[in-house]
Amino acid sequence: METIGDRLRGKCERAVRRAGELVARRGGVRRDRGKLVAIIAEERLLVPEPSHRRALRQIARDTGSSYARVADCERSMIEKARSILIDDPEFRALNERAKATTVGVAGGVDEGIEIALAQASAAEFMRRFGAADRVERAVMLERLLQDSQREIKDIVEKKLVRMNPAQRERLFTEQE
Repeated sequence: METIGDRLRGKCERAVRRAGELVARRGGVRRDRGKLVAIIAEERLLVPEPSHRRALRQIARDTGSSYARVADCERSMIEKARSILIDDPEFRALNERAKATTVGVAGGVDEGIEIALAQASAAEFMRRFGAADRVERAVMLERLLQDSQREIKDIVEKKLVRMNPAQRERLFTEQE
């Protein structure tokens, strides 16, 4: 059975990789940022044991970069990864669950936890949806629907049954 620690570790790894993508996109004079980001991720940020991490000075030497550039890149990646994790409702819920139990991160992720995580995600989705502008809402709904293709027919049918004829008609009229 997957543990809370396993799930948290996976979320951290994905956050570091996503942060790396974002930092690599940043413009700069040199075109090797992507390579530097990959090295920092694989040889520093994704290595759990600090004593096994490659030194920043060594990465700077091996990539022909300044120490300041490498340190700045790592700092940016850490800040972005931290931001990604802070914004993740499941990460917060898993941390709270681990702190609330005696087994901590060794506890298993059972059906009850999965339901609680889904509820936390749903609540956060609705909070962000409520605060979003029209374009952001459209993007959010598109993402939700992309991952719900099997259930979309059921969702649409259930919603349309509850609509009055005027509401249904509005669905098919051109936007002004």
